[in-house]
Amino acid sequence: MRKFSIVKFLIFSVLIVSLASCGESDVEQEGDIASTNSQVTSDEVFAEAVFDGVDFSIESAQAGQREAADPCLDYSLSGSEGVLDLTLDFGSEPCEGADGVTRQGKILVTITGGEKLEAANSKTVITFDNFFVDGHKVEGIRTIENLGFEEGTLVLKQKITMTDGKITLSDGRTITRNATWDKTWDILNGIHNLEGSASGKTRQDITYQSEVTETIVRKRECFLEGIYYPVQGKKTIAASNGTATVVRVVDFGDGTCDKKVVVTINGEDTELEL
Repeated sequence: MRKFSIVKFLIFSVLIVSLASCGESDVEQEGDIASTNSQVTSDEVFAEAVFDGVDFSIESAQAGQREAADPCLDYSLSGSEGVLDLTLDFGSEPCEGADGVTRQGKILVTITGGEKLEAANSKTVITFDNFFVDGHKVEGIRTIENLGFEEGTLVLKQKITMTDGKITLSDGRTITRNATWDKTWDILNGIHNLEGSASGKTRQDITYQSEVTETIVRKRECFLEGIYYPVQGKKTIAASNGTATVVRVVDFGDGTCDKKVVVTINGEDTELEL
C-alpha cells in the first residue's frame, strides 16, 4: 500500500501553471491544501461514519440484537400512541461494544408515525446528550423521513438530513457537518445505498463540500465488524482554505469490508487507510 506524501509531480505541475497564470502565493496555498489529502478525506468520511453508526445503534437496539450493541446499553421506551421516545443510554463512563467502538452518554430518539426506525411512513429525530464515540463528542440533529417501501419489496426509501452536526475531537479540535441524503435500505439483505451531498469544516478549519458521484454502498455485515465506512461507490470532496480549492475523487472499493479508499487528485492516485 502506498502511504500518502506530497507528490512531486503534482507540485511541479501546479508550479508550472501558476507561473503562467497566478502568483507564487497561490501555488503555496494550493500545495498546502493538496498536502492535507489524508486529513481532509479522513475527516469528511469519519464524520459521516460516526452518524451512520448512530443509526445502526438504534436499529440494533430496537431489533434486540445485543451482539451489535454495547453490553452496558440501557434501552428505554416511553411516549403515547403515534409518538415514541427512545433513549439509548451508554452510561457515564466509556463502554466498549462488541464492534470494538467505545461509547458513553445518550442518544435521544423520537419516532412519529411508527414504532421503529423502519416504520414505512414514520419520521425519526435524533439528538444527543453528552454522547461520545471513542472519546469524541457528538452533537447535532439527524432527521430520517421514511417515504415507504418499493412495491413488493422490503426496500425502504428514506430522506436523511444532518443539521448542525459537530464532532469535538479528544484534542479539542472540531469537525462540522451538514448533509442531505436520499437512501434506499434493503432491510432483508442489510444493504444501504446513498446519494446526496454534505458540507462542513475539517479539524484544520478547511471548508469542504462532498457529493456522491457513484452510489455509495454500506453493508450491515461490515457494521458488525465495526466498519461504518462505505465499501463501494465514489464521491468528490472539494476542499478550500479561502484562497484555493482542490477537488479529490474518493473511491471506496469493490464491496469488501475494509477501511481502504483510493483518493485521486489531478490524476494522481493515493491509497489511504482510514
